[in-house]
Amino acid sequence: MIAEIIAGTVFGSMALLADGWHMGTHTAAFAITIFAYQYSRRHAANRDFTFGTGKVSVLGGYSSAIALAVIALFIGVESVGRLIQPLEIRFNEAIIVAVIGLLINLYCAFLLHGHHTHSHDDGHTHTTKAIS
Repeated sequence: MIAEIIAGTVFGSMALLADGWHMGTHTAAFAITIFAYQYSRRHAANRDFTFGTGKVSVLGGYSSAIALAVIALFIGVESVGRLIQPLEIRFNEAIIVAVIGLLINLYCAFLLHGHHTHSHDDGHTHTTKAIS
């Protein structure tokens, strides 16, 4: 993600830049979700939250959506700017970073694909298959 943002900026590739920021929004969304979950759990019994902490996750989702919208707006404005005044794109360097990113994505897909089996104390075994 960081490598794509840097490479996209340095090499003038809007594709790398957009993909890097896209992954950044996912990272931010995960971080916000983890924070909201931990905060909700930590304050679940707190009487200051009259109706409980359920709204914390809603606020987290809202915050994630705002972050995504800001990044999408940035990418859109940058793209229109490049249509009006094109930048030089160093394709050879950019394609190397893109291929490395593709290989990493394929490796991650390979790791996430397959079966996972676990058993419970009740003697039942459950098998789940990763979504492909």
